[in-house]
Amino acid sequence: MIRFLIALFVLCVCMMLGYYVHSFPATVSIDMMGYTAQTNLVIWLIVSLILSLTLLWLWKILHFVWKSPERFSRTLETRKQHKAESFLRGGLNDLIGGNYKRAEKQLARGGELSEQLGHSPVLYFENAAIAADRQHAEQRRDTYLLRAREGADNRSMKITRLAEAEMLVENGQYAQAEKLLKAADNGSGENPRVFMLLDKIYPEREKWTDAWQNLRHMRSFLSQQAFDERSKRYARGMLRDSAARDTYAELRSAWQKLPPQIRNDKEMIILYAGSLVENGHGEEAERLLAGRIKAAQDLDYIQAYSQLRGINYRKALHNMDLWTDTHGDDPIFLYCRAKLAFRAEAYTLAGEYIEDSIKRRPSTEAFALWGQILEARDQPQAALAAYRQSLFNEAGAAPVAGELLPAPNRKTVSS
Repeated sequence: MIRFLIALFVLCVCMMLGYYVHSFPATVSIDMMGYTAQTNLVIWLIVSLILSLTLLWLWKILHFVWKSPERFSRTLETRKQHKAESFLRGGLNDLIGGNYKRAEKQLARGGELSEQLGHSPVLYFENAAIAADRQHAEQRRDTYLLRAREGADNRSMKITRLAEAEMLVENGQYAQAEKLLKAADNGSGENPRVFMLLDKIYPEREKWTDAWQNLRHMRSFLSQQAFDERSKRYARGMLRDSAARDTYAELRSAWQKLPPQIRNDKEMIILYAGSLVENGHGEEAERLLAGRIKAAQDLDYIQAYSQLRGINYRKALHNMDLWTDTHGDDPIFLYCRAKLAFRAEAYTLAGEYIEDSIKRRPSTEAFALWGQILEARDQPQAALAAYRQSLFNEAGAAPVAGELLPAPNRKTVSS
C-alpha cells in the first residue's frame, strides 16, 4: 500500500512538471550554422544538465583508463605487501613454536617479496637465518645473513651484525662474534646488547682485562649482586692472566686499579699474594698477609701465610709465635705452625706442633707432614708408619685450603 501511494505521488509530480513545462512561456533560440531552433527554457536546462553529466562521466572513464596501469600496479604492490607481512607473521610464529623448516620457508619468501617491493628485507632474512641455524644449516644461514647485509642501510647493518653475533656466540664462535660486535658498536658505547654479548665472549676467551673494562658499561642494568660477582671473577682472572704478571710493575698496577671493595676482599687478597709469590715477590706477599693477620687474626690468612714460598721462614715462624694467644690450640693453626717450622728446618719444633695437631684432630695432611718431618730427622721407619696413617686416615676436612696451594685430592683406603 505504501509503495502504491509513493508511486502515485511521483506520477502526480511528473504530470505537474510536464504541464508546467508545456505552459512555460519562456523559450530559448539556438542559432547554429544558419539553422535556428527554439525550445522551451526548462527543457533546454534539463538537456544541458544531462549533457554535462554525460560529459563528466565520459571524462572520468577516460581518466580511469589513462591511469589504470598505475592503479593496477599500486593494487598489486599492496597485495604483495600484505602477503609479505603475512609471511613475516607466520614465519615468526613458526619460529617461536619450533617449526623451523616452515618458518625458514615463509621468512625467505617474505624477504624476496620485500626486495621486489623495494623495502628492507633485513627482518625477514635475519629471522630466516635464525631458523636455518636452529636446523644446523650453516650454509643457508650464511646466505640469509649475506642477503640481509646487502639489503641493510647503515642503521640496519648494525642490527644485522648483532643478530649474527648472537648466533655465533650460541655456536661458540667467539672470535668471529667479537669482530662483528666491534664493527656493530662502532665506538658508540651505547648499545646494551653489545655489552652483554661481549660479557659472554671475553670470559670464554680469557680476556679478563677487556671483560673488566666492559663491565663498567653494564652497571646500570645489572643487579648489585651480579655486578659484584662479575667484578670478583674478572679481577681474579686479571691477576691470573699471564700477561698481567709478566713484570712486578704490571702486577702491582693491575692490583691498584681494582676498586677498594675488591682489594679488601679476603679471597682476592689471598689470590694477589699467590700472584706475588709466582712473580718472585714472596717477601711482599708475606708482609701483605702478616698485616692482614695482625689486623684480623683470620685463620684463612694464617693458612695462606703458612704456604708462602720464597720468604724468610724463621721470621715467619716467629710471627706465628705472636699469634698463638688467639689460635694456639687450634689443630689447623698447629698444622700451619708445623709446616713453617719444617721449612725453617726446625724439625724438633715441627714435630711437637704436628703431634699436638694430630692429637686434637687427625687428618691425612697432618700425618703426611709428620712423615716428612720424621724422614728429615732420619727416622725412616717412623716416617713410613706416618705415611701409612695418612693413607688410612678417615678424618674430616683438610686443614689447608686456598689459592696458594690446591687442596689435596682425598683417597679413602679401606683395610
